[in-house]
Amino acid sequence: MNPSKSSVLILSVLGTVICSACSADAQSLLSRKEKQEAVRTIAEAYERHYVFPDMGKKMADLVRGKMEAGQYDAFKDGRELGQQITRDFQALCQDRHVVVAYTPERILKRKKKDPRVLADEELESSRRENFGFRELRIMNGNVGYLKISSFEGSPEALAVAAAAMRFLSNCDAIILDLRFNPGGDSAMVQFLASYFLGEEPVLLDEFHYRREGKITQLWSLPYVPGKKPVQADLYILTDSFTFSAAEGLAYDLQALKKTVIAGTPSAGGAHVTEIHTVLDRFTLYIPVAFSKNPVTGTNFQGKGVQPDIKVSGETAVQQIQLHALEKRIEKSSDPERKAELERICREIRNSLAAANHS
Repeated sequence: MNPSKSSVLILSVLGTVICSACSADAQSLLSRKEKQEAVRTIAEAYERHYVFPDMGKKMADLVRGKMEAGQYDAFKDGRELGQQITRDFQALCQDRHVVVAYTPERILKRKKKDPRVLADEELESSRRENFGFRELRIMNGNVGYLKISSFEGSPEALAVAAAAMRFLSNCDAIILDLRFNPGGDSAMVQFLASYFLGEEPVLLDEFHYRREGKITQLWSLPYVPGKKPVQADLYILTDSFTFSAAEGLAYDLQALKKTVIAGTPSAGGAHVTEIHTVLDRFTLYIPVAFSKNPVTGTNFQGKGVQPDIKVSGETAVQQIQLHALEKRIEKSSDPERKAELERICREIRNSLAAANHS
């Protein structure tokens, strides 16, 4: 979870970095001396920067001890070494934001290329993914559905978000599907949350940094483009792959009682992460701050966002749609509208029953 573009972490990218290396090649082989230097430098970085100093020291001592004991001797390949250190760190600190990746090609590319060219390439890549906005539709009963696969904070991404919210602005209920969303930039959290809050800014979250004891705050915006769907009941759909900033949006709005969380518990990554490179070979993802929700006084680190309604599987969206329509029936005073919604509910129940028996 990150409050600025400088510390964006998209775990889908990390997965690509980590999983792409299934076999060693000559360029990734490390001598014992190189491995020792790598472990020492990585240990120092986490000891110096990890959000909780005591844990940072434990992490550093762990990998130093393993190196001295010869437990990394079997790993000749830099990629495998990075993956093993990641496993060792995560087993100790239970923090899935901690990743050590062997990425010399990527580091070299970033050093050689003009930053403006890199920014243009990244923008074009994001554009091809529609900045994470994957699916948008209105379902029967005037229930809106929006699938977001990642959170980006660029002006272009926020413009796509505004267009999506304009499309949903007349819905009676809205489902934000954040399953398999690894998070990203908290600017998107701030922007989307603002559509479901009033004009008076609301404190969404605080980020407490280890460095100099700095605290930053995330507030809702007094203005967002288009009409706010104030009449809509909001549902946020999560699963065990919902992570970081995506969890932050769900947790903050749940704490403010502005949404119903549906699905299964999320992954549990509430830390702000920075990216460091060492030895021009390793990319380190280091948590440097923890979030503190102003309502709960805590966060979702290691626990995940807990659903109010438990749903899962291929029919999860239909189950939420049914819940939303049943709630609308209770609110409605129009007999014709109630009859229409009841008919749609019967159709959904029949569809769910058929799915359960298939």
